Formats: sequence, C-alpha cells, structure tokens
Amino acid sequence: MNGLLRAALRYGLVGLLNTALGYAIILGLNIGLGVDPFIANAAGYVFGVVLAYALNRRFTFGDDRGVRRTGPAYVIAVLLAFGANQLVLALVLRVLPAGHTSAALAQAAGVMTYSVLLFVLSYFWVFRKPAA
Repeated sequence: MNGLLRAALRYGLVGLLNTALGYAIILGLNIGLGVDPFIANAAGYVFGVVLAYALNRRFTFGDDRGVRRTGPAYVIAVLLAFGANQLVLALVLRVLPAGHTSAALAQAAGVMTYSVLLFVLSYFWVFRKPAA
C-alpha cells in the first residue's frame, strides 16, 4: 500500500478515536460533572488536538522527531484548518437557504474541509519526511 493511502487510512482511524474520546470528555464534564457546556466543549477540543497530534505523529506519519520540531507547525496547521472550516461554513450558510438541513450541510462541509486540509498540511508539511 502506498504511503499516502496508508497515512490517510490511519488518519481516519485516529480521527474516529479522537472524536469518540473528545465527545466522551465533553459529555462527562458537562453532563456528568456539571461543568459549563462551553468550558466542557473547549476542554474536549483541547484534549482532541493533543491526542490527535500524539497519535498522528507516531502512528499515522511515523515521525520520531520531538515535539519542539513538529509541535509548533502542527498548531499552525490546526489554526489554518480551523480558519478554512469557518470560511467554508460561512460561505455555505450564505449560499443555502436558512434551515436545519442547510446548517447540517454547512457544518459537514466545514468538518470535511478541516479534516482534509489538516491531513494535507500534516502529510506534506508538519510530518514530512526529511530528504535523505
């Protein structure tokens, strides 16, 4: 299996695990412990970004360089992907008529944009294999 396809499949697995654990943390904090929903949500996302970085660095991309080498680039990549997510969300909401279906489609477009862009940035920039 080629490296890009292998990385994409592993990235998808990490994403599923990351989503499940992040959501469990959000619910556990908010519903289980009564933490404010916005704080619980932020905590879940922070956990998710850290978990995704750790798993993607080693499992998905097989990068053994330290956090100092790849961590700052990963944070920048996450911020760029989030910015693109917000842009796509705003654009789709402008184009589609108002309603729950449109909102769901806009959110899905934003999530897909975030996921694909973060993968591309991770593969070709953050965790790119150094030239031999």
